[in-house]
Amino acid sequence: MEDLEKNAKVIKANYATISSFKEYRARLSKHLIDKLDYLIYKRFNLTKEECEFLVNYELEFRTDTEESSN
Repeated sequence: MEDLEKNAKVIKANYATISSFKEYRARLSKHLIDKLDYLIYKRFNLTKEECEFLVNYELEFRTDTEESSN
């Protein structure tokens, strides 16, 4: 959670009741999320292969580093 907060970005908005919101960029914490997945996959009765599938699912959309330089 600390890493997600660290990587969050406040976005200015112009809505009737919202002037700003936090955008959580989980892709910047993916390395930690993956580590957790590998620690708990057996708890959900997943095989190692199923866990690998989930960790790598749509990888090209979840790992770009375009915003990590900001």
